Amino acid sequence: FYGTNGALLADPDGFEIFPEPKGKGGAPEYKMDRTILYRPDRGDGKPRHVKNWIECLRSRERPNADIEIGHRSTIPTHLGSIAYRVKEKLFWDREREVFKNSADANRLLSRTPRPAYAWM
Repeated sequence: FYGTNGALLADPDGFEIFPEPKGKGGAPEYKMDRTILYRPDRGDGKPRHVKNWIECLRSRERPNADIEIGHRSTIPTHLGSIAYRVKEKLFWDREREVFKNSADANRLLSRTPRPAYAWM
């Protein structure tokens, strides 16, 4: 995730926050003092995740971390954020995944990716 003050890299083992440089030319200055790293002492979840994925390749069953479920479960949060930003009552077409009544809101459904940062 990219924000105004840095970037968040999350995986099953925890997360890391990277500050965004704010200096102009030369060595960057940072809005945050340091990189924040959180790795709970709970073991590595990747082997279980990979095992489930491989089993599902063989069985054709849905994996525990199915992409469709992840997509559908985040939609309400994104829609609420967009409604807050456009200050309108919005109507969602779940089949087409667009707003029925707002071109402004539809423009917020995606963004043009920012150019890569030199420090990352």
